[in-house]
Amino acid sequence: MKKILAILSFCLATQFAYSQQFALGLGNGGLNIKSNHLKRVGAISRIGVSNITTNNWSVNPSLMGVIRIFDADNAKPYFGIGLGSSFGANNTYSYNAFIPVGVEVFPMGQKRFSITVESQVGFGTSFVSKAFIYSGFRGLLEFSFYFGKGE
Repeated sequence: MKKILAILSFCLATQFAYSQQFALGLGNGGLNIKSNHLKRVGAISRIGVSNITTNNWSVNPSLMGVIRIFDADNAKPYFGIGLGSSFGANNTYSYNAFIPVGVEVFPMGQKRFSITVESQVGFGTSFVSKAFIYSGFRGLLEFSFYFGKGE
């Protein structure tokens, strides 16, 4: 557990050092932190929670690197690769890898506010009572606001 937190902290610190501008947002994947959308290569970190009102809760951090395919006026399509984990009640935990494909849309002129739609295909391993491998698809919708130097 301490190793996972140390790795995620290092990744977040690296992301902030790389970026002149960052975004904070919220979506169905939880809270997100995004690196500078003005650069072609970026990073997105997310942390979400599941089933918080039950005894089967879990925390789901993830980190992914993305490549923005091209820069349209108000949209930036991207793809990448990500790693995530999940840990929670009853000593359950899992590790997964996924491939996100999405588009970040900037409905306002200054490119401070964005709406992201993303689809992911993923696979991983889960440890509940015994280990098993799983795969699946996931959709994502999130809203973000960029801070720092912009266009």
